[in-house]
Amino acid sequence: MAQFTLPKNSKVTEGKTWAYPSGAHDVREYKIYRWNPDDGKNPRMDTYYVDCGDCGPMVLDALIWIKNNIDPTLTFRRSCREGVCGSCSMNIDATNTLACTKAMADVKGAVKIYPLPHLLGGEGPGARSHQLLCPARLDRAVAADHLADAAEGVEAEP
Repeated sequence: MAQFTLPKNSKVTEGKTWAYPSGAHDVREYKIYRWNPDDGKNPRMDTYYVDCGDCGPMVLDALIWIKNNIDPTLTFRRSCREGVCGSCSMNIDATNTLACTKAMADVKGAVKIYPLPHLLGGEGPGARSHQLLCPARLDRAVAADHLADAAEGVEAEP
């Protein structure tokens, strides 16, 4: 049987647990994958508590609430909020889906959020797209390279 040795920073660790919102009656637990490839530390799962009475019903609403009220370093993509563009694609409750169309009520227990599996690092264009839920800033140069690669070979109609 083949044996593989994983890189030392491949194990996901328990991250920070943020404070429970005071005065909230309808609270939901969110566990969000965070990783900064520049600091050399392992990926972690941070725990947040969302006041569902103070935000909309979708997972994207909760992520926006977390960013605005708890942790401004949380980074994710969003655009149309109507399930059309796909910007808010992520792995929610072990399913690749859109955060804007996934209702919190559809998830049993803690809401666990990870980047899409094919965006977790690597080399080449788009390699840093895994920063979807990371404290690191968006690398616009890499995003532009990824867009250029995707557009390669596409010809405009006359």
